[in-house]
Amino acid sequence: MIGPNLQKTIYISDAKEAYDKAAPFYDDRDWMKFWINNEVPLIMSHLSRSRFERILEIGSGTGLYTTKLVKMCRELVAVDPSKGMSDILESKLPVDKEKLKIINIPWPKNNFKEETFDLVFSSRTLCSINDINGAIHEILRVAKRGGTILLCDLHPDYNIEYCTLKNKDSGLKIKIPFYKHNLQDIHKILQKACSSVQIDEIYLEDFNYLPLNNDSFKEAFNNKDKPLIYLMKAVKS
Repeated sequence: MIGPNLQKTIYISDAKEAYDKAAPFYDDRDWMKFWINNEVPLIMSHLSRSRFERILEIGSGTGLYTTKLVKMCRELVAVDPSKGMSDILESKLPVDKEKLKIINIPWPKNNFKEETFDLVFSSRTLCSINDINGAIHEILRVAKRGGTILLCDLHPDYNIEYCTLKNKDSGLKIKIPFYKHNLQDIHKILQKACSSVQIDEIYLEDFNYLPLNNDSFKEAFNNKDKPLIYLMKAVKS
């Protein structure tokens, strides 16, 4: 039985602090199984036939995509504010480590040179960044001409105020601010520097693997009439 001192919710505005605290149980969450079965095939369908020289992954976390991206390039740079998440990522890479560089910084802070990467990728990270204009402008600055930008995130119409990270064993819930960025504003910034920009909105019912209607997915089922995630793909001019 879970002790009452462990059944609590904490609110953390700093992404580094929140994900450092969530790192030990992050991969065991019900939502991680959902993303593996649904989001990952969607993302990889846009990348599976591609090869890249240098990839930048923003928000690498525990390596859900890093372990796949590192096989598709000569060099992969993974940035994430959380050292705790990155430590778990490193433990998953017995091979290809020489191709991977992990940097623990909060995006958009960086010192990369202009036009460095031919793929800039991010999944479920921008909604944790308040400065979306700075984040997108820095993505454009470091992307090569002709390079691909692929962004996937929770949809701003998704009716929640916080992203919740739940520890199934202890009952602890960590809540992080959910920044509802206007997709048209992001589109306008990208459009000024890109030859093409495509936006897809994906609903819960669009996925093949649907979760049981348990507590972990209550918010998703309550929002099933709204897009769950968006996918934005652009090619820099």
